[in-house]
Formats: sequence, C-alpha cells, structure tokens
Amino acid sequence: MEDVSIVQAHHMHHSNDLKMEQILLWHRPLGHLSFGCLQHVFPNLFSGLSNLDIKCETCILAKSHRVTYPLSMNKSDIPFALIHYDVWGPSPKSTMFGFRVFVIFIDDCTRMTWIYLLKHKKEVFHVFKSFHTMIQTQFAAKLQTL
Repeated sequence: MEDVSIVQAHHMHHSNDLKMEQILLWHRPLGHLSFGCLQHVFPNLFSGLSNLDIKCETCILAKSHRVTYPLSMNKSDIPFALIHYDVWGPSPKSTMFGFRVFVIFIDDCTRMTWIYLLKHKKEVFHVFKSFHTMIQTQFAAKLQTL
C-alpha cells in the first residue's frame, strides 16, 4: 500500500515539474509576463500549482534593489567644477553603426548629462579630451575635478 502512494507522489511531483517547465517556456518569451496573467491565459497549466511554487531567477534579480548611496552634502555650486563619469561596455550586441561602449559625463551642479557612443574602450581618453575642450570653449568654464 505504501509503495502505491510513493509512486503516486513521484508521478505528481514529476507532473508538476513538467507544468513548471511549460509555464516558464511561455513566461520568458512573453517578456517575463506575471504568473497571474499567465494563469488567466493558460489555466490548465496552473492546476494543482500555486504561483508561489514557480520561480524565475531573472525576475527575482530584476526586482532586487541595492542600498541607496547616502546623500552627499558636498554638492558643487559651480557648473563644471565637478564632473562625474562612467564607462560601460562592451555590450555583447553592437548598434547598427557598430558602437558597443558608452561613456557618460554628468555635471554635479547642473546635472547636465552627455553621453558618447564608442566602438572601443580605448577611445575614452580621446572623447574626454574632446569633452574637456567643449566645456572650455562653449561654456567658458574650467573643469576642476573629474
């Protein structure tokens, strides 16, 4: 008698695993549609399952939050006295013009932002020199801290 219930439990567990795989096969290509919406579209797939039983690691990571940076009291009062910058890339996919990297410059005082698309990270210094020249000529300002 016990053997029959073990076999049934194993079959039920295997059946639930297959259902979860099928649900995830729909969930991902539909842009990680919520499981509640999927349940309305495919009610039979969810029979015997709870939305809480289904996990998508991509959705979990996307909803995670970092601790925010503490507010700084050292805000610049002078435009271009403090410039923040970041370089990102290379992207696994390039734009239609072959760009895979970008560098962003943000003025601390005005929050004005410039973004430059690059094909290679080695172009960052050349772009910075161009950005620096633009600040001096168009804004008659002197960049103090990068």
